[in-house]
Amino acid sequence: MDGSTGQIAAFVRDEEELDGEDPQIQREIHWFLHQYQPAPKVFIGCERVAMLGKTDPELRVTFDWNLRWRGDRLDLCKGSDGRPLLPENQIVMEIKTPDTIPLWLVEALSEQEIYATGFSKYGYCYQNYIAPVIFRRERFSYA
Repeated sequence: MDGSTGQIAAFVRDEEELDGEDPQIQREIHWFLHQYQPAPKVFIGCERVAMLGKTDPELRVTFDWNLRWRGDRLDLCKGSDGRPLLPENQIVMEIKTPDTIPLWLVEALSEQEIYATGFSKYGYCYQNYIAPVIFRRERFSYA
């Protein structure tokens, strides 16, 4: 979707369709929104540097640092402050490519002993900060 924030907001409110977008996908999105009524639960912010390959624009690499989260003030207009998600010196690098990672990049990463791993900012936040509070409440509510 390449629409403006206002167009996307109107689409989510079911006030207008997005021109040029697949109508079937739009119907599925509307069904999901009406069926599950999703709402923001956590804000996750970070600083980011995003790069494209010089010779291969399909190759994208991002570096995220100063990852932070909060469970209140979820409106994006309320600033980007929050509690640290990771230790201060940790940086998340993500490599995105529709094909395999180029051999030169694999070799450079291997030389630095950097290997692929899975990581979800939201999953990490939930597992380390949100779930412990939820389960602590449940444990005490039955006592």
